[in-house]
Amino acid sequence: AILGFVLSGAVVLLTACSTGTMTPTAITSTTGNAQAPATSSGQSSTPGSTTVSVPVTATSMAALTLRPPSGFHWNRVAGAPGLETTTVDGGSISLLWMNPQSVKFRYVPGYTWPENGPASSADNRPSSWVPRMIAGFNGGFKLSDHVGGYYYRGVMVSPLRKNYAAFVVYRNGTMTVGVWGRDLHMNAQVLVVRQNLPPLVFRGHVRTSSSDDNQTWGLALQGKMHVNRSALGRRLDGSLIFAYGSLVTPSTMARYLVAAGVNEAMMLDMNRTWPTGFVYRHSHGNIHGTRINDNIYHSPSIYLTRNEKDFIAVEAP
Repeated sequence: AILGFVLSGAVVLLTACSTGTMTPTAITSTTGNAQAPATSSGQSSTPGSTTVSVPVTATSMAALTLRPPSGFHWNRVAGAPGLETTTVDGGSISLLWMNPQSVKFRYVPGYTWPENGPASSADNRPSSWVPRMIAGFNGGFKLSDHVGGYYYRGVMVSPLRKNYAAFVVYRNGTMTVGVWGRDLHMNAQVLVVRQNLPPLVFRGHVRTSSSDDNQTWGLALQGKMHVNRSALGRRLDGSLIFAYGSLVTPSTMARYLVAAGVNEAMMLDMNRTWPTGFVYRHSHGNIHGTRINDNIYHSPSIYLTRNEKDFIAVEAP
């Protein structure tokens, strides 16, 4: 069967067993308000400390009515219950809040990175995730950077490191963020573990410091501190926040995540092209993609097929 998708007016045809790569320039995206939720760069909380309370249990979480953190001007993503966005720090940082009661998460390994990693047959077929994808964002560094391990569907591709930050995707489509060996442990329900550096936020506290050099949180191109970055955090209620930052420091990313009530957070990728963050709207069998921040380099089309680097597809249940 052939599935048709539209991204900002262009039609993309993907076969149900396609493994080919789409050229990003073949489709353009629109970052204006016509297809994107409006964002506000002037209504945000001031980054700072936060009160850490006792986390809810998995049982009690199901009974909660989850809402995005107060103090920010959130905008609901059209056609995607459980997703809301905001832009802060004068427009340089965009946050995507995700309600785990309303979405599921799928990890899609890249065809080049993480290196030497396997891929299931479903991960080679865009038809496995595209029809239900309502958001997508990038994974972590290359394994050759030696900043953490990688476990995928029963295969320990690279050894996991205790006390390193990680996101875990479970077999039921849920996802969490924490510190491996403290919050997170291996069990039969774990599908994917992806580590990337020590925690950026730990127990509600920023882990950057004035002594950090330009290699502490990954060595960027030309050794710059202000580069494009992405991060992923978990709030105590179990909701997740993805952050994209344009020309920001790790400290700035961490402060805004803490201001949004994030209890645990990890750095994801960085440099000009790797950090991404998109929302998708489905209409009459077509899919329309939008950047969550105007400064994101790639088009949303890159996640309509398997990408060279790994990513998370956020799906409607």
